[in-house]
Order: sequence, then structure tokens, then C-alpha cells
Amino acid sequence: MKPLVLFSISFASLPLFAGESPALAGAGLESGGNPIALSSTLFPRGASRLDFEVDSLTSDDVDILKSSLRFEQTRGSWKFAGAVGETRQAIDYEPFTTTLPSERSERSQDYRLEVHKTLSPTWSLLATGAYVDGFSDHRSIWISEFYDQSNSLNPLYEEADPDSLAFSVGAQWSYRPGLGSVLLTFGYSRATIVPGWGREQNPVTERFELVSADDELDTYSGGLVWNAVVHPKLVSKHTLRFTETEGRDLRTQIQTEWAYALTDALTLRAQLGGAQEDPSFDAFYGGVTLVYEFSEQWQVDLGYRYYEDSGEINSSNFNTAAPGVESQEVSLGLLWTRGGTSVRGSVGVYETDFDPIEDPVNDIFTNLYQDRDFLSARFAITHKF
Repeated sequence: MKPLVLFSISFASLPLFAGESPALAGAGLESGGNPIALSSTLFPRGASRLDFEVDSLTSDDVDILKSSLRFEQTRGSWKFAGAVGETRQAIDYEPFTTTLPSERSERSQDYRLEVHKTLSPTWSLLATGAYVDGFSDHRSIWISEFYDQSNSLNPLYEEADPDSLAFSVGAQWSYRPGLGSVLLTFGYSRATIVPGWGREQNPVTERFELVSADDELDTYSGGLVWNAVVHPKLVSKHTLRFTETEGRDLRTQIQTEWAYALTDALTLRAQLGGAQEDPSFDAFYGGVTLVYEFSEQWQVDLGYRYYEDSGEINSSNFNTAAPGVESQEVSLGLLWTRGGTSVRGSVGVYETDFDPIEDPVNDIFTNLYQDRDFLSARFAITHKF
């Protein structure tokens, strides 16, 4: 029987789930095999890995295309990795009232660096840094378009120019090398977002003037990840994460993942998780994937994922925060592996179902938070050498 490899079924990879930002692509696929000789001028000596990924989400009025390239190399006790990516997001802006229909497309670039140092067979350290230049999701583009049209003639208005910078450090203890480990991480990020705009009375002039909320958010996070091989047929991963964003309460997230070999060729993977933040945010998600290896080089997988939350925490001025949402996805994937190369493709159907907007003053965002059906597709290739 081949050893199990637990692939993360992370809902953060779906950028349309309310309250979450898209994760940087570039995780790639795991595969083993013999190396293929390449030029030592392009790739210095050492165990290396190259990943290329393309992900897309398409609906009637929203199109998202993400691509990334990642290179990783191990040299002795050091492991270095770098990734670059680009995301293209296009929307058909259909306002509920006050503004005009339009089409808008935005591109963002992301960059990531990772360093991993092995201190001993049981201890290692890691550090990462990431920068994103541009809009993080289609919702931010929609809100930016609304404010641009509403306030473009006001000299006090400034168009949004979002970006984000993040750092994290961690330490891993492999209490049973190859069979069990505990990872502790701490992170910090600063994001420039699309702020909310509204009118407030100037206490001096007694006139109502255009003002914006703070467009910079500082976020601190900490996480604990426990990986364990329970027995040769069962592996698990458990995550506890705390996140505190400026001006909001602490958010707690718990997640558990399991992979069980039903037979030599059939594996069942499952995930369950939830999050909570005062005063009113709760989320629940889960998923199952059945993987069938029908030859040494080919495997097929069928997956289902579900997510629901109670709606985002209120921001400021207009409540641009999303109402409660329920979403689900069904996907079918195919993986081919030969030597040090793996190629994977998948397609799926992904739908979102938002709760109605309750406050009439926020009816302007009705078409932003409408139910949508997406077609999802993904292609990834990994080469180890």
C-alpha cells in the first residue's frame, strides 16, 4: 500500500466565500519519482521543484482567472521558495440604484518568499513574506466602482489603491519524525482596502462633508497545526487559529482534516471546520473527497464542499459587509503522475446563496450580494528534479 498524503481542502482557496481573502496560489501537487536532468545554469544543484497553476471562476457577471509560478529548492538544511502570481477579475457592474451599469476589469500581482531552516531531526524554523498589489476580490472592485461613480466630482474623494503586505514566522517540532509534528506560527499583515464613504456634519461649518473610513487595517494572527499519522491507513491534520483585525474582536477558527485508505486504490478525505467572532459572526464548513487510483500513473477524485456563515462584521458608514451566505461546490478531478512530474485538472460547479439585505439603506448593494452559479476549473503541473 502506498503511504497516504493528506492534501488540504482549504476553503480559503475559494475567494468568493464571505469574510475570507483568497490564498496565494502555488501549493502545487505532491509526486515522487526520478529527476529529469535540466541545465545547471538555470537551476543550481540541489533538490528542486517547479509549480505552475491556473484557476478560474466564471459566472454571468463575474469572471476570475488566477495564475501562479513557484520555484522551490533545498540546499542542505535550508529550503527556499519564491512565487509570483497574477489575478484578473472582470465584473459586469449592475447597480440597484443611483449609478450606471458598466464593465470593469482589474489585474493584481502577488509575490511570496519562503525560508525553511532545519535545525535538527526534530526542530525546524520557517519564515514567509507576501505582497499583493491590487484588489483582493471581485467584491472590492464592485464597491470601488460604486464609490467612483457616486463621488467622482467631489474634490474630497480619492480612488482606492489597495494592496497588502504580510509576514509570518513559525517553529515546528517533529515529536515523531515522519509520523507526527506540531507547528506554531505568528503573523502580521497590513492591508490598504477600499474604504467606506459617507457624509458627516462638520462641527465647525455645520455642513455635511464627504468622509471615508480608515483604509488601512492591521491584522495579527497565531496558529497551531498538529499533523499525525494515526496508523498506516489514517492520517490527520488539526488546526487552531486566532486572528485579530484592528477595530474588531478576536476571531477563532478550528479545523480538522482526515484521510483514510479504504483500500489500496481508494482513499476518503474529509474536512470539518468553523469560526466565531463577536459580536455576531459564525461560520461552518466541511467537505469530502473520494480519490480512486486506477493505475500507477492515474487517479480520479470526486469532491463536495459546503460553507455557511452569518454575515460579515459591520464596517462603517454604509454597511458594505456581506450578509449571511451559504455556498457549495461539486468538483471532478484527474491526476497523472510520471517520474517527477504531476499534472492535474479539475472542473466543478460552485453556487452561492446570500441572505436578503435587511437594512433598506444598504439596498444599493443588492446586486453585489445576489445568488450566483459559477463554473470552476483548475490546471496544475508540478515537476521535481
